[in-house]
Amino acid sequence: MSTWCKRLLSCNKMDQTKSMFSELPAGRPREMLFSVLHQENLIAVNVNYKINKSTASRWFSSLYTIEASSPTKNLNLYLKCLPEDGLKKELLPCTLFFQNEVTFYNIVLPAYKELLGIKCPQGSILPISAPQCSAAEWNGKDDVVILKDMSISGFMILDRHTPMKLPEMCLVMKEIGRMHGYSLATKILWPEKMKEIKDNLVEPDFINPQFEIFVRPVFYNNLEDIYTVMKKYYEEESIYLKKFHQFITKSTDILLKLAKPDPTNEPYNVLIHGDLWINNFLFHYGEDKSEPDDICLLDFQHVRYNSPAIDLGRFLYATMDKTTRDKHRDYLLRCYHDNLCETLDQFGLCQEHLLPFSVLENQLHKYSTFFIIISLLNIVHSLDDSEGEEKYIGDKLENIIQSVRKTQLRMNAVCRQRVFDVIEDFVERGYMDMSDSN
Repeated sequence: MSTWCKRLLSCNKMDQTKSMFSELPAGRPREMLFSVLHQENLIAVNVNYKINKSTASRWFSSLYTIEASSPTKNLNLYLKCLPEDGLKKELLPCTLFFQNEVTFYNIVLPAYKELLGIKCPQGSILPISAPQCSAAEWNGKDDVVILKDMSISGFMILDRHTPMKLPEMCLVMKEIGRMHGYSLATKILWPEKMKEIKDNLVEPDFINPQFEIFVRPVFYNNLEDIYTVMKKYYEEESIYLKKFHQFITKSTDILLKLAKPDPTNEPYNVLIHGDLWINNFLFHYGEDKSEPDDICLLDFQHVRYNSPAIDLGRFLYATMDKTTRDKHRDYLLRCYHDNLCETLDQFGLCQEHLLPFSVLENQLHKYSTFFIIISLLNIVHSLDDSEGEEKYIGDKLENIIQSVRKTQLRMNAVCRQRVFDVIEDFVERGYMDMSDSN
């Protein structure tokens, strides 16, 4: 800990402040917050602090909201750190997720900004709409990310139980197109920087032994639980039931393969967000509140280098209902591709050579196993009223796995219909045909 921090903590006049910050985990999270507040001139006797622990991100991190206010200044932050629960920290790959998020804020975003400044010095738009990062550090022991609280600027999260509307979906697809466009531009114009980015990213989920002891059981249990429910609603000879049963037997092995970046899939591979679901978007609305005029992406712990189809498929199937998808699927893909092309154009690159619209459907088919498994798990948990409230008892990984499974065993009617619609869509598009899978 720095000398000035030690002096601060030992000052009798700061007893109240010291007491407030004792709510945070000791070590680097507390020290880094002090550093940020010091830079903002918000370490003083007349500064008031409010710290609250959030219920969000309860599995792989602990999240705190911090409000610091003085007579002349207010600052609102999110502090994200490793979970305080020792069992989770020990058994789950939490620090790997933090390594990716820190890489995004400390390497990816600065690289994109630098590339924009060199190639487009007049550009004023940020490469990716993400919260301003005040500090981010990964060391494998007490990792921490400190971000600006965007809700103070009028950004808001949507209700996870309600399907997104078209204006919000279009804004997401445009932003993802921009994110993928910057990745393609960096890969072509600054290959050594893209190599550095990829070297600093890790795969937190789809590696052994992590995959075998935790990830595969969670996904496989979810598929089995869905199949059990399907048998109550579909005829025994139903093609949907048959195809889904065949899918269960092979899909988790394919999942492990597709998670790895495939060199033969070039030039289409990009740096993807990796976790596109409704709780990872913040929207800002104009005065009439009818349509969003800005978006902010959250949670870059699953950033990986892979096919853009993983982001596109996850968003198409995990965040919208069948009616919206059937009516607007092609339009949303166009929103994505148009913005990707616009991003590449500003760097003087030929978009049709790098990622033509005609290859998107092929990519979606090729990587469908990956995003259907994740989407189905996402739907089941996001539509559960009690998600996040389950408590596990014991000191083994199996207790955590069974806690996750409780949500899957109580699917409500809305959740069941969303799940069935996705499965039927996949069967009809040939996405679930294991004979054609990778």
